[in-house]
Amino acid sequence: MSELTDRKKRILKAIVDEYIETAEPVGSKILVEKYQLGVSSATLRNEMADLEDMGYLMQLHTSSGRVPSNNGYRFYVDQLMKEQTLSESEVRRISSAFDSRLHELDRLIAEAGRAISEMTNYASVTLTPRITGDVIRSIRLFPCEPNLYVFVIISESGLVNDKMIRTSRPMKESDVNSLADALNRILRGLAPGDISFRHMAELESAAGEAKELLYAILDYIKTIIAEYSSEEVHIDGANKLLYYPEFHDLDKARSMFDFLGSVNDGSWIARDEDGERKPGEQGLVKIRIGSENGIAPLNDSSFVVTDIQLSPNSRIYLGLLGPTRMDYARASARLQFVARILGRVIEDIMGNNEE
Repeated sequence: MSELTDRKKRILKAIVDEYIETAEPVGSKILVEKYQLGVSSATLRNEMADLEDMGYLMQLHTSSGRVPSNNGYRFYVDQLMKEQTLSESEVRRISSAFDSRLHELDRLIAEAGRAISEMTNYASVTLTPRITGDVIRSIRLFPCEPNLYVFVIISESGLVNDKMIRTSRPMKESDVNSLADALNRILRGLAPGDISFRHMAELESAAGEAKELLYAILDYIKTIIAEYSSEEVHIDGANKLLYYPEFHDLDKARSMFDFLGSVNDGSWIARDEDGERKPGEQGLVKIRIGSENGIAPLNDSSFVVTDIQLSPNSRIYLGLLGPTRMDYARASARLQFVARILGRVIEDIMGNNEE
């Protein structure tokens, strides 16, 4: 495509901004009335025709104004979009979602997805990726009340699982402490799925009078083995998409919602199209427009996504799904802010877990 002149860039930006706001095709009249572009209606019409010929605009009907094409959105995102800042009320609203200091990572991620969906009126998509080779970092075991104990297992990636365990009788504090020491000594550094009969025998030998508590703990560890090797995609606020005129077409809406309702593979979320990352690199916002998603049901949608690193081989992904007419600058700013807070809370939780 030919390089755009500064005037064409200003006109394209005005058209994209106007269409994002109104969802109505943009004509030269509204551009003259609302945007100070310094040119006449006739000149605007000529420039808009050029932009259409160049593939940046489309005309849905011969008598209507123009709307941006996917190429137009891409140019807007890459070269014309201005970075947005959040208002004080938005900062307070997003921050308050994390004030409860949730200690379960899955609940924390769900809260982040809910917050960003409510803030933007787009659907949020979160992915807790496959934790390959994740190992146990530490184990906590302490009494809550007579014959009721709290067991906490923390993985190297920061995943936290906890369970209340009730025994038939109270255990001696010394026995509970000895069992906690044995659990950490024998299981630390192992993936839950690598716990063998040999490890169980060692634990049983070290458990003394706390065998009942040990057996309950081993049963619980078995239930979380699958969770450590699974991948969870969570979508919040999908119903919000129905308010956008782009999804009033029943066939398009049905195709998209069928996909969202059945998706259990997060590979489309976690793609790294820009090549290998630098060590520790995270928080980059990527924008995929229409067919760039690589999935037919999302050809009329855009996806804005960022990530938070848990460990060298593990990332959480947080994204927003909306029409190609979505407000990219606003969505990107809010997504970055939520991801930044989520990352800080996760770092704090993981830091506390190491204490």
